[in-house]
Parts: sequence; structure tokens; C-alpha cells
Amino acid sequence: MFKGFNIKLPVYSVVCPQSGYLFDTRSLTVAELNYVKTSLTVPAKAYSIINKALWDTISDKPDFINNYEEFKKNVTMKDREALIYASYVATFGEDREFSTQCTTCGSENELNINIPGCFSMNAYPGSNSIISSYNVSKAIDKEEFDPEIENEMNKRGRNKKNKVKPEIGTPGIPDIAFVDEEDSISVDEAPEENNLNNILNKRLKIELPISKIIAIIKQPTIFDEEYIMKSIPFSQKKSLDAISETLIIDKFEEYDQNNGALKQVVDNREDILFAFQSLPPRDKMKMFDEYSENFGKYGIELKQDFNCKECGATNSLEIDIFNQFFRLVREY
Repeated sequence: MFKGFNIKLPVYSVVCPQSGYLFDTRSLTVAELNYVKTSLTVPAKAYSIINKALWDTISDKPDFINNYEEFKKNVTMKDREALIYASYVATFGEDREFSTQCTTCGSENELNINIPGCFSMNAYPGSNSIISSYNVSKAIDKEEFDPEIENEMNKRGRNKKNKVKPEIGTPGIPDIAFVDEEDSISVDEAPEENNLNNILNKRLKIELPISKIIAIIKQPTIFDEEYIMKSIPFSQKKSLDAISETLIIDKFEEYDQNNGALKQVVDNREDILFAFQSLPPRDKMKMFDEYSENFGKYGIELKQDFNCKECGATNSLEIDIFNQFFRLVREY
């Protein structure tokens, strides 16, 4: 009886840009590829399917992540893009052909792109893994210098010297120290066990400009995403988009404008969705601007510059790794 081939599948390593965790991801098999392909029929389930596929193909990971639930709670949505990138390269190879139009003359350009060659990452400077890797790189290359990471290291040194005591944060989340900074509040110190001193510990407390409601903003994990998709029975794309927008909101707080007393806390996911929909547009923009500056800018980017074959103009091709991954899944 045939018992299968003893095949050593390709493996690709990647550092997650927000958590700082290192994962080794192997290639998908034909069976796994077919499962993903045939399961992508309901949009709300697409994320959970890819999350499970990524978990099943991880061959090496941080020691403290022991199961799928812990994986989902420690990997952000931006981290997932890095894992998809690793799975993409391991499964489909490094080189890919793209067809794109010149933004100047409109002519079609056929490009052969080396995917790792156009990869770049903006890592969150607060994670222990990123700081450790940076210190190693700086020891090897004396000219290595990152102002964000240096600032984070100096800030930690000041906090340790001053013995800053964190305040109690949200139940179930490590204690968080909040420090006033104009109308926003951010983390200065957090626990270091299991390398949890990363973006998952960070919260922003923002006073919204029109409503004066206080919004607590965070970086959502893929667990948060799965939970809300399963718990709220919406399936239309516009509903999914609205739900996804609220993932960055940990809770709302409303205070009495006269005496400053806390009037109510909105932390139920359905209530957060309805509260979000009732906000003025400028309040929404304030939240998203703060999120982008403090969370969203940390991630991976795949971008290739090229000169148009017809007019010679310089163009940039930006590759959406999520869409490219699913496109190739459907093609194979």
C-alpha cells in the first residue's frame, strides 16, 4: 500500500512586523490548497480559513504559543500579511509575472518581479524581539541606526530608572501605563513575559473632537476579527466593511461635560458597532488618523519601481499580498 512520498517541503522564515515574532512557514500541499480554494465561498469565513491554513503550515514558532487559539490571540492582522507573504513565497515561488499600466501614457507593461526583492517592513519598535534583533544588527554594523527603536530604548531606560508603576488596564489584558499626551494616551511600560511587550499592550485614549466621547483604540488581532465575524450575523459586504472598521475600537467612554463623572462605558461589540455608526464623520477620521499613526503604519510592503517600456516614465507597482495569494490559490 502506498504510504506517501517523503518530501521536504519549501520553508520560508518571516518576522511579524507588529508582534516581532519569528515564524517558519512551509509550503501548502495540493490537498491544503484545494481545501482553501473550495472553502472560500462565504466572505465572512475567508479570514478564519486562511488563519487555520497558516497555522497548519507553521513549522517553527515562539515557544509560548502552544495552540491555535494562542496563535490567533498573539498575531495581529498586519502580522498575518507577513505570514501570508511567507506562505506565498514557500508555496508559489519567488518570481511572478505582473501586467500593469503606465500611469503616464497608459501602455501595458509586462514585469517579471522577484517577490522577496520588493519586500520591505516597517517594524513596531516597542517589541522585545525587534529591539533584540536591532541590537545584534548594530553590534555587527556600527552604522546601523533606527531613531524610533532608539527612542523606545531610551524611554524604557527612563521608566526603569523612575520605576513607573502601570495602572490597571482592561480585564484580561496585561496592565498598561497610560501617559497624558495632548488628547491621546499611550503605553510607556508593559510586562515583558513571553515577549508580550509589543503592540498588543498598547492603547490610545482619544477625546473625539465633535462628540467629546472618549475612544480607546487598539491594534486588533486575528482572534478579534474571527470573534466579531462569528458573533454578529451579517454577511453582506457593506456590513462586513462596517464591522471591520470597528475592530480598532476597544471601548467608548462617555463623561459628564460639567463635572467629569463617568456616565457610561460601551464595550459590547454590537453596541460599539451601533455607537460608531452614530458618530460624526470628523470623529471617525480622528480615530483612523490616530490608528494609522500609532498602529497601522507598522507592517510589510511589496513595491517595485519600473520604467515604462514606451515612454520611459518611472512607475511603482504595489502588490497586495492578500489578494495575490487568493488569486493564485484559485488558479492552481
